[in-house]
Amino acid sequence: MLDRPYISVIAVGRSNAANLAFTTHWNASAQQYGLSSEVLIAPPPGRNAAMRQARGEFVLCTRADAEFSSELIQFLATRQLREDRLYRLDCHMQGPDFTALRTREGTFRLTAEGLRENAARDIAPGNSGIHFGEGWFPPEGAPEAFRWMENRAEILLQGGGAVELEVEPGPGAGPLAQTLRVLDRRGVTVAEFALRGRAVLRLWLPADAGGFRLETPDGGRALAGDLRILNLRCLRCERVSPPTPAVEPRSLESMQPTLLRLLSKGGWLQLPATMSLLNPTGSGVFGPGIEYWGEGWHRLEQSGSEQFHWVDRDAELVVRIPAEPQDLCLLVEPGPSLHGQPFELVVRLAGGTEIARAKINGVTPLRLPLPFAPGSAARLLLSPDRVGDPLLPGDRRVLNFRVFACACRTSARPSAEIVHAAAWPAVRVRETPAAIDWVERLAPAQAQLQEIGKPAFLHVNGCDFILLSRRRWLELRGFPETGDLPEFMEALLCYAAHFAGAEEEVLRLPLRMTRPWDENEPTPLDDELIWMITQMRRLRSPVIVNGEGWGRE
Repeated sequence: MLDRPYISVIAVGRSNAANLAFTTHWNASAQQYGLSSEVLIAPPPGRNAAMRQARGEFVLCTRADAEFSSELIQFLATRQLREDRLYRLDCHMQGPDFTALRTREGTFRLTAEGLRENAARDIAPGNSGIHFGEGWFPPEGAPEAFRWMENRAEILLQGGGAVELEVEPGPGAGPLAQTLRVLDRRGVTVAEFALRGRAVLRLWLPADAGGFRLETPDGGRALAGDLRILNLRCLRCERVSPPTPAVEPRSLESMQPTLLRLLSKGGWLQLPATMSLLNPTGSGVFGPGIEYWGEGWHRLEQSGSEQFHWVDRDAELVVRIPAEPQDLCLLVEPGPSLHGQPFELVVRLAGGTEIARAKINGVTPLRLPLPFAPGSAARLLLSPDRVGDPLLPGDRRVLNFRVFACACRTSARPSAEIVHAAAWPAVRVRETPAAIDWVERLAPAQAQLQEIGKPAFLHVNGCDFILLSRRRWLELRGFPETGDLPEFMEALLCYAAHFAGAEEEVLRLPLRMTRPWDENEPTPLDDELIWMITQMRRLRSPVIVNGEGWGRE
């Protein structure tokens, strides 16, 4: 038909004044942007009757208290809609003194900057500057709060530095070990972990990162009684301050054993450098610029007045470069696993790129230029050029060399080459067994879960905007006429549309509801509705409950 509108809008009515205001505003905006449309106002029980009257190529079901933005009207006027899509939107709701956002994962209060506000009990403090975006469900659990994440989830924060996460795989992840990827905001993978249990992970972000995204590429498995996808449980997300190195000066007497071994090898010329390294270490061996030391380092030991760490191989260090180029300064001595013989110390990036190599013969002070740009952080691995064996009776450790001092200092001769590491520094601080063995717990329902596979998790948290082609609406026979709450019928309709072949697309366009926000709305989906949707997931087929006489009052 020549006069057939592009979009029919079916709006659930409120008062006559609200209905008139909605129609007037819609028609004015549609005319302004050249959108061919018609508006039909209907009560909730009359939506299907209005559906049968609708003439548009596409039909939008909404509410008369929806306030459509000019961006949304302009998008519709471009006629980019596809017949194989189910279009949905997040909705802004107005509270007494705040704005809330109704999303796929839940309903969240917003900050003044438009970010999802942290709850009073959350995995990050409210004043931390850390916010959780798409992919995170609201916090739950007591006494230990946690958040579940879906297949991918966004963390937003300003500034760089170290961020620590405590995570463990959930039922959606599947058998362990499971891969967890960290992606920057451009979508580039900057770190990757294999999770076997509850792990504490630490990342060092560049100053301009703006946040990052977590992704579980093999996740997405379903539960039988929960429509959510629960791939990963996060129990803590917080900034970590750099360690404060000890600066207590050491007495000459306490340094004497180390210095005597240096001099016995003829190291007179190295005496000032050695004393300079030993003097400020105080308790422990690590000084300024060293933000982390992890795998490869044995515990701190003391023999007489000497303190040191024995090293096996691939000893992790994370260093941060301030405004000026830095040197890595070390005081090293061969260990019993190398029979105390000279060796070459190799310093390389975690990816394998060698950045320095130095000969170690007895007690040896080193000053190695670090080829990194100011403001960056890098994860280094320290190893000998050959690896020894355990030699001490009753001690199975490999003691290749020991370190008496390790710090960064302003570079004496800056490196001519700047190395740009593709990945962010990332380490696994520790890992313990997971609290729940999900494979064992879900074993009784495994046959059903295998039928379901990895289903889509649709946006059914408040269906204030459902847009489908008219042909698809007619195939589905409109909203289920079951007598249930409208939000239950809308959720069932969305899943039926999905299994009828309409792929969900959540438009990133603003929609605001003018009615006051009721914190109890929408009503959580009940067990019977979840069971019906689960059957659709199992059979991969829509449930259509209406007969041929649907929509006739």
